[in-house]
Amino acid sequence: GDVKNIKTPKIGFLALAAWLVCFHPQLVKAGGEPLPVELSAEENEPPESELGLGKFSRLPFQLSATLREGFDDNVGTASPGSEQSSWYTSAGADLAYAFGSARAQLSLSAGGAINYYYKRIGTQNYDIDYHAGFKLNFQVTPRLALALNLRAAYQTEPDFGFGIGFNRRSGNYFYSDNTGTVTYLWAPRFDTATSYSVVAVNFDDAAVGVFEDRIENTFGNEFRFLIWPTTTIAADYRFQMVSYPHTTRDSTTQFFLGGFDHNFSPRFNISLRGGEEFRSYQAAGDKSGPYFEGTLNYAVGKRTTVSWNNSYGIEDSAVTVNTTRTTFRSGLQVSQKVTPKITATLGFNYEHDENEAVTEQFFGFTFTVSPAFRENAFDVGFNLRYAITPHLGIDLGYDRTQIASDIQFREYSRNRFYGGLNFTF
Repeated sequence: GDVKNIKTPKIGFLALAAWLVCFHPQLVKAGGEPLPVELSAEENEPPESELGLGKFSRLPFQLSATLREGFDDNVGTASPGSEQSSWYTSAGADLAYAFGSARAQLSLSAGGAINYYYKRIGTQNYDIDYHAGFKLNFQVTPRLALALNLRAAYQTEPDFGFGIGFNRRSGNYFYSDNTGTVTYLWAPRFDTATSYSVVAVNFDDAAVGVFEDRIENTFGNEFRFLIWPTTTIAADYRFQMVSYPHTTRDSTTQFFLGGFDHNFSPRFNISLRGGEEFRSYQAAGDKSGPYFEGTLNYAVGKRTTVSWNNSYGIEDSAVTVNTTRTTFRSGLQVSQKVTPKITATLGFNYEHDENEAVTEQFFGFTFTVSPAFRENAFDVGFNLRYAITPHLGIDLGYDRTQIASDIQFREYSRNRFYGGLNFTF
């Protein structure tokens, strides 16, 4: 009888501890975010001392216009010995709208720019850049949340931030990246995030589009558990379908990933995912390998912000013959408010590609159709803005792109300098 009296409290204590870990109400949920708080009508009303004083909130939109003059020493991203330089004039405008409440946050953005080159380059002596974005976060209930992130661009310049693999000028192209996510909080420490994303790439030049035009559909489901108030562990499964309308490069990929999100402080957080991906090609067999992605965000006081993104995995090659490659990407963004009137921004992108060889079997012998090769791409941009007034500023900038490849004709370097005026309202 004494033994039973000793064991029973232990069993009861373990059951109570398990219940507290998973279901005890917390002020945080999985992911380390605070639970939504419903505001009453009284909490949204202004203090009585301010009624009738004619105080208005700030306008929910922001308008920005830019006029620049610059010089480009390799407008066509040509190989060494074939460069063509030109002065250019750039003009652009952006409009952003933001709205927020206790349950919903909405932002819209749209803009456009044109670069006119004084020396004709190829079939056109101008570049275009049209872009738009839409973001919505909506807390449907205390447990259910919806998120939409849509963006689209139609432009000429290659953008290393898109990660679509093409790193040189190839005419105008359309790019769109759209993601929808449904998050449900099953318990105060456990939630799931189900997502769907679609990426579309389309080039105006048919010679490029026949190999690069594609649509990527990705379905994902992530399971997240809050082990500490600042740390969430995650298990992630993704299924991706890539469709090429003009060539037989279609593929399907399964990702099995694990990782964590950690907040070192309200201003410093990291997110890591890693695991294995299994890709099956329509015409090139199967391939598997490790996959990794990581993000770091850090706000150093009120003047400095740092954002660093990295990824490693299997990608479709930007070369017509070598269809597959392994790619490492790293992107860094830094913003520093040097003085109340001077702001400096730095952007750096690095890409390392390992393009696989293409071989054919013939009468028991293996022949190399296209050899393997490596390629490194560097893209760095620096901008300095001086505020003459709260709305008008002068900005100076420099951009450099460098492509180093085992295939010499794919190499190029490019420098751009510019200066101009920027107006915000």
